Amino acid sequence: MRKICLLLVALTFLPVAARADMDGFGTVVAANAVMISGTTIRLWGIELPPAGAICTHEGETDKCHTLAMTMLRELTYQHPIYCEEISYEADKYVSARCTLSPADLGGMLVNAGLARDNRAESGGIYTFAESNARARGRGVWAQQHAAAEQ
Repeated sequence: MRKICLLLVALTFLPVAARADMDGFGTVVAANAVMISGTTIRLWGIELPPAGAICTHEGETDKCHTLAMTMLRELTYQHPIYCEEISYEADKYVSARCTLSPADLGGMLVNAGLARDNRAESGGIYTFAESNARARGRGVWAQQHAAAEQ
């Protein structure tokens, strides 16, 4: 019995790697991140084009990061977000797959051509969305698509 008590006391002091799924109304803090209840959440599985890259989205041409932030703000405005934590970077952010029931925020950015599938992280979950954006000349793929048509 004493061993069990000692084990329970020891376990109390071990760091806990608790999974912290979150939901609620979020604030867009970056082109690939939202904040819910004071926690910064990076959208898992996607990578943004380089900082100066130009994209076209819904007839507007601007920096990809600017258009991605605008799209995230429009999608999340007055809509609760549900985020399933995938990993945690100590003192930085949570990396999570976030949805607006049932649509995946990262997938929507990739499908719009405003982000790319980070295959190393996602295992290729957004490959189809990226191929679709490329084939339709969306976002970062717009200039390449227009040049190919000429």
